[in-house]
Amino acid sequence: MGNSALSPQFAWNTQLLPLPGPSGIAVKQIRETTAELEWAPVPGAVRYNVYVGKDLGTPEFYTPATTTSITLKDLQGGTQYSVAISSINQNQEEGTK
Repeated sequence: MGNSALSPQFAWNTQLLPLPGPSGIAVKQIRETTAELEWAPVPGAVRYNVYVGKDLGTPEFYTPATTTSITLKDLQGGTQYSVAISSINQNQEEGTK
């Protein structure tokens, strides 16, 4: 008599979780109308969204970045800006800022 045991079958449901925002955000250089930023890479991130707002208010625009640094241009001298950066995973889902 042979062994007729069935092999177990598995179904995998892989789900990517939203990524955290990057850490170590630093301003490398500030000039009259530009600011250069850098941050630590987030494992699993394929790009980043850099949100910029004036006077610590709601972000007015965002700039996509594919590396862990960016130079913001066309800034107004004498204006205080706030910056938030989010990570984007391979499913194009945005994590926390």
